[in-house]
Amino acid sequence: MNMKAESLDTARNAIDNAGSTIEELELQLQKCVITKNELEIKMEEAVQDSGSKDIKEEFHVMASALSKEMGMMEAQLNRWKETAHEAISLREEAQSLKVRLSEKVLFHCYWLTPQPPPISYHKVRC
Repeated sequence: MNMKAESLDTARNAIDNAGSTIEELELQLQKCVITKNELEIKMEEAVQDSGSKDIKEEFHVMASALSKEMGMMEAQLNRWKETAHEAISLREEAQSLKVRLSEKVLFHCYWLTPQPPPISYHKVRC
């Protein structure tokens, strides 16, 4: 019974941790998207203002690196979401096992408790 309670606590902690990590990653991803959009705007402005190939290449490298970083963050976010779903599933399974255990304990207590003898049909008068 102690192990099941510990499993339930572990699952709850995993869900809480995964939830906060997912939120943090989503915020970071949003910031990266905003930064990428700002860089693209700056790149377009720089291209229009200056025909320099160096500036174009630098912005392309920066945009490419940012896109790769965003891809890695999305992959990490998906892993955390998957972990959260697994933790929720484990919590549900632990709850189901807890209910089944309670039912079995009640069943065994009922059958192990001495029962009074049945009342004889002939002795009861209404």
